[in-house]
Amino acid sequence: QTCALPIYLAKDLAASATLRGKLIADTDVSSLNFNIDVVNGTIYLSGIAANAAEMNRVVAHAQEVRFTRRVVNYIMLSTDKRY
Repeated sequence: QTCALPIYLAKDLAASATLRGKLIADTDVSSLNFNIDVVNGTIYLSGIAANAAEMNRVVAHAQEVRFTRRVVNYIMLSTDKRY
């Protein structure tokens, strides 16, 4: 008996792995500072960015990932007083 993943779950896992790889490969992004959750094609980003440029790079990478329907950005800047 085989246990096949539902196709949406497989796509979410692929999107998450792809994005993590893009962040690791980008020398202008500190990938360990970001969390990635993918649910039904929606990528949820959270974490702390050093500046707006780093946050924008992470969001741009997420928008380029195959099977992505939407990107929700919860990233905070390190200069944010709430941090």
